[in-house]
Order: sequence, then structure tokens, then C-alpha cells
Amino acid sequence: MIYPLCEEMKRIIPCLMALLLLVSVVVVSCTPKPTPAPAAAPTTAPVTKPTEAPAKPSGLPTHISIGTTSPGSSNYIPATAIAAIITRHTPMAMSVEPAGGSAGQTKLLKEKSIEFGMMHGFGVNAGFLGTHSYEEKGRQPFRMVATGYITPFGFAVAGDSGIKSIADFKGKKVNMGMQGDDFGTTYSKTMLAAYGLTEKDLAWATVTTSSISGNRDLIEGKLDASFGSVGGAKQLTIEKAINAYVVPISHEPAIKDKINELMPAIFPYMLKAGQPTVPVDTPIYAVNQVLYSTTDVSEEVVYQVVKSLYDNFAKEMARVHPSCAQWTLENALFNPVAPYHDGAVRYYKEKGVWTADLEKLQQEYLAKVK
Repeated sequence: MIYPLCEEMKRIIPCLMALLLLVSVVVVSCTPKPTPAPAAAPTTAPVTKPTEAPAKPSGLPTHISIGTTSPGSSNYIPATAIAAIITRHTPMAMSVEPAGGSAGQTKLLKEKSIEFGMMHGFGVNAGFLGTHSYEEKGRQPFRMVATGYITPFGFAVAGDSGIKSIADFKGKKVNMGMQGDDFGTTYSKTMLAAYGLTEKDLAWATVTTSSISGNRDLIEGKLDASFGSVGGAKQLTIEKAINAYVVPISHEPAIKDKINELMPAIFPYMLKAGQPTVPVDTPIYAVNQVLYSTTDVSEEVVYQVVKSLYDNFAKEMARVHPSCAQWTLENALFNPVAPYHDGAVRYYKEKGVWTADLEKLQQEYLAKVK
């Protein structure tokens, strides 16, 4: 019996040992591992630099306005184009307010009903200096923003008049401008003075109600010379009726210096032959249109207006109308008649077009009001 039992144990013992080994492996593998100690926190938290968003203009009004003369006029058209650009490219909606000439625009600017105006440089210069029609109102806080298209002025005469220069106006009947138009009468008196004449040397000095009535009086022989803008389509009538032409006004230094002394807002200009009433190249004097504002309007508002205008000029301004095409960045700083607004200067400096000569003239103008 013993033998068989030993043989049986020999078979059982290895099985038991294998079973015990298997159990020990399972127990070890199922025993949870100790959790490692957490790493020490860094003494200084890492600094994450925030992404900088592009700067946006702040404090801008939602609505601004620009004053002009009547709808359809020479400055109303570019004003509407500028207003459309500002409305599209800034948070400010700009509207156009027909305000009349200098008196109407000045009133609305004082009332803060408009922030910008558009009129010829003579009016802006007179307002800034407190001269001519502004003598009673006094100096205005006008500041230039940009200059645009040029309007040439002069005198038309009949083809058989024999008049070759302003000196020939002595003893003649001359239209000196239109009623209520300080620019026309000042221009006419300035040209007479440059040639050594006054109104007393004329047979008759008058003003008309409109350029149309002046042209009519010239055709009917009631006038020998009639003042107005020259070289434009409206003079086709007098060219056909009486072979009218524009009287040359010399650009020689003696004449030019006298004109500049009396009326610094105007400048020499050459009419090219082929325009109505311009049979040959004819020297005269012109004035440019000015987009202007006041010191009451913030630098940021003016900056955004100028930037939007010139950054989008080629696609959205130049193609609108011939008068709009002249509002180029190159023309914006031509013949300053008052100091520029700080917001405009800021943009022109950014574009690299603000020169040392402009800065000198700017300081000279500002010194006049200190």
C-alpha cells in the first residue's frame, strides 16, 4: 500500500507547487502600487503673454456731418462722395448738410450741428484771420483738413472789345462779382489794385444776381467785362454769341506779389487753350476748395476722416466725378490758407508727406492766434 501512495504523492506535489506559484503571481499583480508623491509646485508661475488685439479708435461719435453749398454745386458733389467713404470705413455715419456759403457753415459749426465744412480757400482764410466778411464775427477756430479741386476765376469780354489786360478796364463797365459774394468783389478789387486802378477808374462797377445774368448782360452790351469762374462749360454761350475770351492777368513778379499781398488765398493758374473762351494759353488766378473743421472737433475724429478718405481714394473717390478726382493726397497740402488740424497733421506725417516747409508755415499761422 505504501508504494502506491508514494507514487500518487509524486504526481500531486508538483501540481500543488505550480498552483501556489500561480496564486502568488496573481496576488502580487493585484496589489495596488503606492501613489507617488506629487511634484513640488514651481515657485513662480509661468507668464503667458496675452495676444494683443489691433487697436481700435475709441470715443468716436456715431454720427458726424459736413456742411456744403446747395445740392448739385461744385463742392456738394465731392462732399457726398467723402461722406459715403467715411460711412463705409469708420464707425461714424457722415451726412451732408446744405448750409450755404461761409456764413451758413460758420453758424452750424458754432452750434456744433456740423463738424466739417467745404468752401473755397478765401473763406477759410478770412475766417481764420477775422478779415473781410468775418470782421464783425472775429477770428474763427478754423483748421484745414485737406484741399481739393481748383476753380479758376477771371473776367470774360467780347471778342471785339479790344481789352488785352486789366489795365484796359479804365473807363469800362465791369461786373465785380455776385450779390453777397465777398470773394468776387475782393478778387475784382485786388486785380484792379494790382494794375494801379480802383473802382473809381471804372465807368461803372456793379454786381449781378448770378453768373447767368452776368453773361446775359455781357451779350447784350450792358457790360464790357464780367467776373466769374472761367474756362467752364457755362461759358460756351458767350463764346458762341460774342466770341468772348478770358482777359489774361499777368504772373510777372510785380503783379503776382501785389495780388498775393492783398489776397493770399488765391494763386497763379494757367488756363490751357481749347477750353471755352480760352483761344490761347491764358494766365489768371485761381482758388482751391478746402475741407476744413474747427478746434472743437477731436484729433481722432479728424484723423479717421482723413485716413479713410485717402486710404480709399483711388477706388471710391477718384472715379465719382471730375471734381472728385482732384482730391488727391498730393493736392491735400497745396496752398495752405490756415493751419491744419492736429488730426490731419498726424495722418500726413504717417504718410511721409508733411514737410519742413509745411511745418514752418503751420507754426507761422498758429502764431497769429497766440
